[in-house]
Amino acid sequence: MSADAPLDHGMLNLPLAKRSNIDAQLDGYKADQRALAASAAKTRAAETRALKAAAKIALADLKAAPGLLEQKAQKIGCTRAALVVRLLDWSKWEPKRVIKAKAEWMPA
Repeated sequence: MSADAPLDHGMLNLPLAKRSNIDAQLDGYKADQRALAASAAKTRAAETRALKAAAKIALADLKAAPGLLEQKAQKIGCTRAALVVRLLDWSKWEPKRVIKAKAEWMPA
C-alpha cells in the first residue's frame, strides 16, 4: 500500500502478519544495527591498539631522557618511580595523555 493510496478498510481487518511482515523488517533492522555497532567497535579497537603502541614508544623515550622524569616528578611533588607508574598506567588506559606529555616535555 503506497502513501498516497486511499485507506483500504478491508486491508486493516487483516492481521498485521498477513499485511506485511513487520517481524522480518524489525529483525533486519536489528541485524543492520548490530553490524554497524560491530564495525564501529572494531574501528575503535584498532585505533586504541595503535594509540597504545605509540604510547609505549613515547613512554620508552620519556624513560630514556636523562633527568627529565626526575625534573617533572620534583615539579609535581612526587618521586620518579611514582611518575613512571602514573605514566605506565596512562599508557594502558589513556594513551593520548602519554603521547601529549612526550610532545610537551620533549619538543622535537
